[in-house]
Amino acid sequence: MPNIKKKGPWDMGNYFVTPSDHIASAWCLNNSIKVYPLAKDIGEWWIEIDLNGKIHRSPYVYTKVMVWEKLHEYYRYYYNKYK
Repeated sequence: MPNIKKKGPWDMGNYFVTPSDHIASAWCLNNSIKVYPLAKDIGEWWIEIDLNGKIHRSPYVYTKVMVWEKLHEYYRYYYNKYK
């Protein structure tokens, strides 16, 4: 029987990254736009956006899975705004 690990309190869940998510995030990273989660507490994250060295933090706190959905939403937003 395989040894299955229990997910810890910092588990951020799973998110299926779509091809358009890949395109948007790659374009943003190549153009110095970085979006990443920042831990607030167990099970809670802010999202920080680094636009050419100027860092902005989301006013909201996101839970697991939600954090990935919002992160990719930001990538798509900046891709569509600046491409």
